[in-house]
Amino acid sequence: MECSDRWIRYLQPSVVRKGQWQEHEDALVFEAVTTCNVQPFTTWSNLAKQLPGRKGKQIRDRWVNHLNPNINNLPFSKEDDMKLWEGHMQLGKKWVEISTRFFNESRSENHVKNRFYSAKFKKFVSAEFGPGEYDTITMLKENEVPKRRV
Repeated sequence: MECSDRWIRYLQPSVVRKGQWQEHEDALVFEAVTTCNVQPFTTWSNLAKQLPGRKGKQIRDRWVNHLNPNINNLPFSKEDDMKLWEGHMQLGKKWVEISTRFFNESRSENHVKNRFYSAKFKKFVSAEFGPGEYDTITMLKENEVPKRRV
């Protein structure tokens, strides 16, 4: 029974791979994206055919969050935190838009989102704007009802 379960969940070739990316997979993704004639690269599902067990969404996420050389992976500065705060105040939880408009896509949307929910960012907001401000603003944003257009 255990062997059958292991085959079904992990070993069967049609199962989507999870976990660590191999160097050859990263190299293939990097080369395909950077040498493509059409930019921005959008044919993730076609690339998935060359990486057995990987889906287009997994490959896109790998590029956007880890392999893209334009992504800044340095720690957030005070200026970055201010941009994030301003972006959230204007756009709410639209992480892709915040990444694009406030960071010129130099921070991945996942990095921006994770920073917003981090203890360090909450501490920054508390020091800059006062204790409880983070909780107040996030609760207001979560409870806002979209305005209807008449």
